[in-house]
Amino acid sequence: MFRDDQGACFHCEEQRNMSVNDFLRSGVYHFQAVREFGYNLTDILLISGRPYKGHETIITQSGSYHPVLIDLTSKNGYQRLEEIKGNISQGEYDNLIELIFVPLYGNQKQDRKKLAENVIQYEIDLLKKDQIYEKLVIATLIMCNKILDKHILQHYYEEIKNMIDILEIAIEDGKKQGMQQGLTKGMLQDAREMVLEVLEEKLGVVPSRIVEKIKSISTRETLKGLLRQAVKCEDIQHFEGKLALATS
Repeated sequence: MFRDDQGACFHCEEQRNMSVNDFLRSGVYHFQAVREFGYNLTDILLISGRPYKGHETIITQSGSYHPVLIDLTSKNGYQRLEEIKGNISQGEYDNLIELIFVPLYGNQKQDRKKLAENVIQYEIDLLKKDQIYEKLVIATLIMCNKILDKHILQHYYEEIKNMIDILEIAIEDGKKQGMQQGLTKGMLQDAREMVLEVLEEKLGVVPSRIVEKIKSISTRETLKGLLRQAVKCEDIQHFEGKLALATS
């Protein structure tokens, strides 16, 4: 979920090998999100894996659902990666965030595992040069969840973790007690936002009860554990169970 500077809300979700049932389910999620975020809400469905041939609009006697469909299956991921590399080498970073989605480009017949590894390794190289935010690399790992094997994802995650601890961002030492307390609050807020961002990227709309529960957590160690669970969880029920254990 994100909001633009005009106040409009957008729900962006990736659908691999989307079926008509998946399309209908996205309609249910859309109207659930309206209750949370208001009527100025647009759904964006990123289609990967195989092309989608089903409905693009749901029309009933009570209304309609018409999301924006973006077909990634016809895009050339290798070509786009090289184009982005060229832009960055020239100091142009406008398309940097697109790297998150490049592993999804192409269809099932193409070697998407190799493409995903090439993208992640390039992002890690940029991270070493301090040319990219660590959150972007984590978001790309989440996108590659069903493309790369678990042990490969774990390898990349450990490499990133060794370079920078996401939830304990290195900040200039505060010599005054008041400054130190302020930094602690800021780091806790960053940690909460990271957990929520990972859940939204992976599972879509996060129920308000879970959002409020995460916002109430005041220890970094608990949030670090929940971040790991958010990366690994298969559905919102699985995460909610882990959340209950962590906060009991």
